[in-house]
Amino acid sequence: MFSITVSKGTDFTRYNIIQSVWLVQVNMTDIETLRKELAELKLKLTETTTKDLSLVTLIKNWSGTSATGSLQEFLNSVDTTADLGSWSEKDKVRITTLKLVDRARSFYDATPELHSADITWNDFKKILLERFRDPRTDQFLFSQLHCAQQGQQETVRDFADRVRNLAQQVTPHTDDPEAQRMCNLQTSRMLIASFTNGLRGNPGIQSRFACPSSMDEAVRIAVTVEQAESCKSKMETFYVNSTTRETDRLNPSRGRARGRNTNTDKNSSASDFRCFECGGKGHYANSCPTRKQRLESVKKKEQESYKTPESQIRNEKSRGRRRGNRQPHKPSGN
Repeated sequence: MFSITVSKGTDFTRYNIIQSVWLVQVNMTDIETLRKELAELKLKLTETTTKDLSLVTLIKNWSGTSATGSLQEFLNSVDTTADLGSWSEKDKVRITTLKLVDRARSFYDATPELHSADITWNDFKKILLERFRDPRTDQFLFSQLHCAQQGQQETVRDFADRVRNLAQQVTPHTDDPEAQRMCNLQTSRMLIASFTNGLRGNPGIQSRFACPSSMDEAVRIAVTVEQAESCKSKMETFYVNSTTRETDRLNPSRGRARGRNTNTDKNSSASDFRCFECGGKGHYANSCPTRKQRLESVKKKEQESYKTPESQIRNEKSRGRRRGNRQPHKPSGN
């Protein structure tokens, strides 16, 4: 402990200031000591924590092509699994090396830097990202985000996820927190504009009319309209079917006629169908195998029915000659 001798006539104000500075220095020293102790304890806890290497099965192999996903997705899966399994950076490097196949494995074998025993996880990722970065230019990705359109069978949420993925690819990354915040803000604005402009039908109209201030708000509005349209179509189908059943009940003959015009025997097999041409089963009259033969025979019969026999022609000629040789009757004069 330090001791301060206060002589006679010492200014007590000066003494209080010196004492306050001394206490602050002591407190700062204690804080630094506590920080070091906490860091050592954290290191010991990390070393004594049991590693769960069985989680390696959660990471899929990566071949270096888009068929197995992007490199960033692969590295993110390694980081997430490592946090769950309490892996060290060396474990991340080794496990990532085991998961590389095809083109990625060939690049690893041909790159001596990746085989270094002192390589860190960040350096390992940096080399991979430099080699397998997206060959598509930023202009191409920006155009994809700007021209994104909702698919015919794509739901609002699926389209939102696709647009978010495109926006994530065009977002610049920097070490400056303020600059990164501005980049994220600009990307969020582009994301909202692309999402609302790419929506189809009433969800897109309502979303653009509402002018949402965030992506979550835009998705909520579009999903609400989409669900309302789905419920409306179901209700219309219900009322149409109810009206049809009521009409059939009041007019049974109309219902039977409708049943004959439509294929009500959907569950019956094809062998139950009967052909009206040959009387056989399993096919219709328009696809009857004997239809052509029957048509030819009918046509031949019609031609024979219209054909005049030669005997009839000879009889008609002889009858005509007899009429020609007959003398006209002359009345006798008195």
